[in-house]
Amino acid sequence: MKSLVVYHSVTGNTRRLAGDIAAAMEADIETLHDPRIKPGLRGYLRLAQDAIGHKEATLAPITRDPAVYDLVVLAGPIWSSKMCSPVAVYACRHKHAFKNVALVCTSRSSKEGYAGQCMARFAEAEGMSPIGMLGLGHRDLKSDYSGHISEFVRLLNTHMKDFEKKGDSL
Repeated sequence: MKSLVVYHSVTGNTRRLAGDIAAAMEADIETLHDPRIKPGLRGYLRLAQDAIGHKEATLAPITRDPAVYDLVVLAGPIWSSKMCSPVAVYACRHKHAFKNVALVCTSRSSKEGYAGQCMARFAEAEGMSPIGMLGLGHRDLKSDYSGHISEFVRLLNTHMKDFEKKGDSL
């Protein structure tokens, strides 16, 4: 199974989580860059303004073709109750190439179910049916979240084994 983890991160939380997931899955990794977004207060205000105003991210060219992967894991932070613009733009542009997709998000909120609700709205809006979703709040990210990653990767591996069996029977 060939997997790709695609992520956007400003503060480094999603970068760390995406790297841990990619390592656990032995997956390739693609970083999404929007040259307009900078760390710090100005950058955060730009993110919030873009999310509220539904402004599209300006993505730098990608280096990996998602069509050559059996599974694409999209990871990004939640901004103003929405998946971050760089991940949303990437998904919109490339979702036709995804054989299987999973979603991961990070959130400043630790409210129970918040991240899952945001990801579910994003998936529905994009017409995607993710095989797995993992959302971690800021408290989760400050503790040992390896159990969450193990369970998420186990779920994805189980689904992908079923996917491969169906492919063999065609």
